[in-house]
Amino acid sequence: VFAQWAKTFRAPTANELYGRFGGPGTYLRVGNPDLRPEEGNGIDVGARFGDKQLGGSITYFYSKYHNFIEQQQIAPPGGLYPQGGIVSFRNIPRAEIQGVEINGQYAFAQNWLVRGSFAYTRGVNKTDNTFLNSIPPVQGILAIAYGTDYWGAEVSTKLAGKRDDVAATTGTNQGFRAPGYAIFNATAWWRPMPQIADLELQVGVYNIFDRRYWDAVNVPTGVLAQARDYYSEPGRTVKATLKYQF
Repeated sequence: VFAQWAKTFRAPTANELYGRFGGPGTYLRVGNPDLRPEEGNGIDVGARFGDKQLGGSITYFYSKYHNFIEQQQIAPPGGLYPQGGIVSFRNIPRAEIQGVEINGQYAFAQNWLVRGSFAYTRGVNKTDNTFLNSIPPVQGILAIAYGTDYWGAEVSTKLAGKRDDVAATTGTNQGFRAPGYAIFNATAWWRPMPQIADLELQVGVYNIFDRRYWDAVNVPTGVLAQARDYYSEPGRTVKATLKYQF
């Protein structure tokens, strides 16, 4: 069983203060030089149990923020910036974020492992009594993997619930109501000489069934300038990575 308290401080980044990106005919993202540092107090309580063969953890977290920094749309698409309008940053005087995280794994046979995780987070703008649009929906991952010293493979699914807890559905700061989804991924890795060199080749196929889905926190806040599907995530994707550590 564990518990911890943390006091946090985050100064605005240079981009949040002074950044300027975009141009006429597209969109504009500008900094806010009046941003104040973000401060917070948070607690974590939970329990860890078991071992690498069969074990996991459960954690509850709660944080209160003063001058929480969040992106906002200050002008809708139109005029000089028809694609995305004008986006900047603001301080929310009072905000809170709380949630639960659960993780577990079970090595049910030699070289075999099944694992899972679950996360629920809720964020509220306490100044306006509205939801924070930068908070993801409830999510979970289930995976089964096989691995040796030389090679391994994993098949996993990522699950996300729909997100209805968003700020106003009208105006420039409306949040995107994202539907739930389930996507499946498969990866494999190979270490040809683990005793000699830390060299690894990894190949993965992501979103195997070519599902159309939206990652809520990657969709712009406010009025959408493009059709809804424009903001969806990539379809079936193949990636290969060669890594050498020395």
